[in-house]
Amino acid sequence: RKTNEMRARGNVVFVDRQSTIEAAEIHFNLDTGLGSIFYGKVYNDLYTLKGQLIRRVSETRFLTTVGEYTTCKDCAESWKLSARHVDLTVDGYAFMESVFIKIKDVSTVYVPYMIVPVKTKRQSGFLFPRISGGGNNGFTYIQPYFWAIGDYQDATFSLGRYAARGTRCEFEHRYKSFQGIEGTLNFFRTDDRLYSPKKVRLGVRTEHKWPFFQHFDMRWRLLEVLDRDYIRDFGDIPGQTYLPAIESNAVVNSPFKDFYLSAEVKRYRNQLYSEPVGFDGGMVQAMPTLHLGLKERSIAGPVFGNFYARFDNFSRRHAPFLDLNGNEIFDPIDPASSQPENGEILREANRYIFSPEISAPFRVGRFLRLAPSLQYNGIHYLFHLPTANQSITSTSTRYLQAKLEASTIIERVYDYDGEKVSKVKHQMFPFLTFSNIPWMDNDDQHPFQRQLRRRSDGMFDQFDIVPMTNSTNFLRYPQGKSIYYGFNSRVVRKLKRDDEMPRAYPYDLLPAKKEKPEVDPLNRKQELEIYREKLWEEYAPQVSDYQEVWNLSVSQAYDFKDAEKQEDKKLAYGFLYAKSLFSIEDFTQSMEYRYIPRLLKKAQLNEPATILHNRYSFNTSLTWYLTNLWNFRRTRSFTRYVSLNYSNVSLDSGPTRTVGTSLLWSVNDFVNFNLTYNFDLYAKRQTNASAVAMLTHPSECWGLQFSYNWIRNIGSGVNRHSELRGELLFNPFGMGFMGATQQLESGGPGGVFGGGG
Repeated sequence: RKTNEMRARGNVVFVDRQSTIEAAEIHFNLDTGLGSIFYGKVYNDLYTLKGQLIRRVSETRFLTTVGEYTTCKDCAESWKLSARHVDLTVDGYAFMESVFIKIKDVSTVYVPYMIVPVKTKRQSGFLFPRISGGGNNGFTYIQPYFWAIGDYQDATFSLGRYAARGTRCEFEHRYKSFQGIEGTLNFFRTDDRLYSPKKVRLGVRTEHKWPFFQHFDMRWRLLEVLDRDYIRDFGDIPGQTYLPAIESNAVVNSPFKDFYLSAEVKRYRNQLYSEPVGFDGGMVQAMPTLHLGLKERSIAGPVFGNFYARFDNFSRRHAPFLDLNGNEIFDPIDPASSQPENGEILREANRYIFSPEISAPFRVGRFLRLAPSLQYNGIHYLFHLPTANQSITSTSTRYLQAKLEASTIIERVYDYDGEKVSKVKHQMFPFLTFSNIPWMDNDDQHPFQRQLRRRSDGMFDQFDIVPMTNSTNFLRYPQGKSIYYGFNSRVVRKLKRDDEMPRAYPYDLLPAKKEKPEVDPLNRKQELEIYREKLWEEYAPQVSDYQEVWNLSVSQAYDFKDAEKQEDKKLAYGFLYAKSLFSIEDFTQSMEYRYIPRLLKKAQLNEPATILHNRYSFNTSLTWYLTNLWNFRRTRSFTRYVSLNYSNVSLDSGPTRTVGTSLLWSVNDFVNFNLTYNFDLYAKRQTNASAVAMLTHPSECWGLQFSYNWIRNIGSGVNRHSELRGELLFNPFGMGFMGATQQLESGGPGGVFGGGG
């Protein structure tokens, strides 16, 4: 008692904030926390340290004689580092002398001296290499080096080789401040001996957000490659593989209380360019686009007004028009021609848009809301042609658009005394919108106006066409003279408060949260740490008080102008659209339905125009989770769910009726199976099937994944394709399997090493 020296012998267990100690005998000082551990081990969630004699010389430092180090979690470790002497500092490094790398207690490699990081904070050093096999690149080895530049930025340098192509270099720089300023820069270089047009292949991806001031915000993104096939071959720029063009842009916003200003620049790179190398000068670029808006405010009593103005500069590196015959003279579309594709189209212009609007919303009774509005749209085009042989004057389109929106809300609240739910609310939102364009003025004989009517590719964007009919696919409903109607239905349940909810293990063992006392910062760094903690507590995700269980929306449109042109009035109906999403506890169901009463099929070369009746598409899926559990490090899961899907489509491309199922079943914490199967009921044949088995060792150090995929390629030379693939997964740092994240997101293999055939 006088010295607080403690000696314990026989199955000793000691627990503190950072680790757990198990030993045959411990000599320990309760005041200093220092002592000796005999024939024991020190472990936490990241590593395990064993030794005949472990001396604790400080709160975070251990010295070991004849010790072993591993990140495995099982008793008989799959691998470990055995050393004569170990000097380990928690959240620091482990310095080892005379090291043997053991696999299942078998010594494999001897290293005279080794330094192993045991850190949870960012630290400069070499990262685990990226290794893969198979595919277009062949065997791949990439060694990254991480540089922790400071608290708010870091960089990663990577060097390696694609066996089938050549040397590979990568660079990434990241920065992020507590003020919200953040950005990334990625640079990729590959010396590719397989690509004949260009041996050096480069890719750049950079994105930045700069909220400098309260009324000034800037975002910009640059995506750049030096050849047309780079994105398809390497996939360094995610989400752009199958797009016809990649977009780089910069946006500057200045929002104020009553108005806003913004400017943007967009640059498109054609991914369908006929030349594999070089920039397509025929692409139309929007540089710059300026926006000015006055927010809605009262003008006179219940009458409100707003204003929007826009300027676009459309430019092109090649000629300002599509020169089809190469005579360098603009040949506009002939109004008498039956083949508008023979006419040349304008591709450069300055466009001005002015759009003031007034509205006067009011209520009729307690439930009905009416919102009449009147909007003026003025679109002015100014063209610049360099040749003297053709003179194109400016042109304008002006029209008025009147709207009347009617809507109401019908709701009812039901008492529900459940374990987690106290009330249930059902809401119904029926709506109807009447739109009419009573007046329009434009020059029908101007070449650009003929271009808009006769060429589907003659627009700059959707603002060029007056929304008169539903023939424009970028409009939700026609606005020339039409009605748009439907309803939205919601079921919402109110969850009980925390003090009303039953507490279950292990949450009932947790003490109540105490408020942190106010601390005066000693320096600027501590002040920033306190500020970040306050932001996290304020904006951290919280359990919502309300939960939407079911959402159903149904809508349709009727075009009066189109009805005047058609003998069959049902051709004027737009498609009936219904979408439903139901989710409660571990059960989810979604549905989408489109029904077209009449569809006019355009005349082909040898076929007259025909009317197709009752064309529709129906898709639905149902998922039932029996169990969905993860450990804290997300290295193991125990998930069981069954998913069913059904699709019935009757369109021009041919009717299909497909049913499919997916099953994810965890046998235990270490064995998972995923099965998918789809069958075409109309063709009476299987379309695709896959089976994936993932086995993770109880040590959480390594795992195996085997997958089989079978797919039927309809309309191609190869009707069937199958692939058997195996992966070896590694978890070298105890923080998750390498590639497991990609596997979970995409459903495909994500191992460090794999081969397919």
